[in-house]
Amino acid sequence: MLLLATAIHAQIGNHGLNASSAMHLLNAGPGDELLVIERRFGFDSSYVELLHADADWASTQLASYRFNPALYFLFDAERLTSGSLVSGLFPTPGASSLLLLNDDGSIAWSKTINGMEGSQRRFPKLFAEGDDFVAYSNTDGFFSDLFYRLEGDASGTAWSAMEISTNDDVPQRFYDGTATGTPGDHILVGSRVEGAEAQVLLARIDGSGVQWMKQYDLGSAETQFEEATDAVTLSNGEFACVMTARETASTTAAFVMRFNGNGDPIWTTKLTDAGGLFAGAVTELADGSLLVAASSGFAPRLVKLTSGGAFSTATGCATCFGGIGSFTRTGNGGLVGTNGGMVFEITEEGLACDFAAIASVTAAPYSPVVTSIATTAVAATLTAGDVPMLDRVPVNMLSDGCVLSGVPEQHDRTALKAYPVPSAGLVRLTDARSGEPFTLRALDGRMVAQGRYRDGVDLGALPSGAYLLELTTTGARVRLVRE
Repeated sequence: MLLLATAIHAQIGNHGLNASSAMHLLNAGPGDELLVIERRFGFDSSYVELLHADADWASTQLASYRFNPALYFLFDAERLTSGSLVSGLFPTPGASSLLLLNDDGSIAWSKTINGMEGSQRRFPKLFAEGDDFVAYSNTDGFFSDLFYRLEGDASGTAWSAMEISTNDDVPQRFYDGTATGTPGDHILVGSRVEGAEAQVLLARIDGSGVQWMKQYDLGSAETQFEEATDAVTLSNGEFACVMTARETASTTAAFVMRFNGNGDPIWTTKLTDAGGLFAGAVTELADGSLLVAASSGFAPRLVKLTSGGAFSTATGCATCFGGIGSFTRTGNGGLVGTNGGMVFEITEEGLACDFAAIASVTAAPYSPVVTSIATTAVAATLTAGDVPMLDRVPVNMLSDGCVLSGVPEQHDRTALKAYPVPSAGLVRLTDARSGEPFTLRALDGRMVAQGRYRDGVDLGALPSGAYLLELTTTGARVRLVRE
């Protein structure tokens, strides 16, 4: 769905969606933001919805669509002059979907891009410049030694493409990236797997091909787990990215690297937490420092580093669920972080509602080993076909969680505990009033049950796994586990 929101508020708050598993906030101008939302009801039943919100995050539903065939997972969305471009997974190997939505929620066009080799089924990263765009492909669920750069425009009829491959045939995947400020020039971040060894991969690519592609070894003691998940272009023309490497079989460490336009590290900082740390996103604050979003277990973290990579502050949210996966500047310059079902307003000091200072995060300098990778880029012929869309009734709405005026502070909230955990049946809650409404969600954000709390919550009909229960009136949350 698309969401419009805005204005730098005198207060900050958290704003939740009731039925989403993925979302992207788009800047549509002062006082006007767009949020693309996916709500997922099963492997073959996924919807894309559009939601409009005002400066106070009061929302209005616009539209909801499902692709035919039904398999669809949202990967990225970017703002064109003519509307909002959305990319997703298409079930046919060698094809991926693109959808252009008008601001009123109507469909400008819905296309599948065909002819890609290597089972390229999705465009995880889009870049927009006016009504022109560039899309980069990757595979679904595995790595490949090739990917595509697709160039198009809002007409939905003009396409040109390039196939890019590694000369040593080592598989890789790119997940995200940043525009450099030069038209058509982008830096991508991802991972590269050679045998049982996975290492971070970055590349700089423009319309002529790959300027450079480099591998960064973070020295993980565990195989098959080093990756970069986000990058940002800094105000001085340099860049920063966040990376994750496995420390043990069950814990990870996050890394932040500042680098120049040639991919050479300027500094790298390793961040650790007692419960492990998985990097999600990075952005630059007004004072030139960097704000890093990460998660420890299911709990989000916000870590602030100086422009030179030194540790500054760390905050965490004990009552929030899921890490922040992206940062976005609103039309009026405000900073927000999003995950699958929540919008967090964040101050320039790196503070957010429900977040409090923590002492568990540590930082240390690190020096990755860098290796250049040779590549080949050739022109490719791809075709576009129309994809039918089915109308559905939108269900997502925004609701306020913690909202604070003035200087943010930890929200006073009664602790909620559940017992027994795990359970094969009834779970009881401490400090929950009889009749209080609740929502139960799977870890991907899907709502699996709603009701009113009486003598307990029955998990007996659910599959084994972890779930998140939230009391509607207080916003208190607790993790439940079905045996």
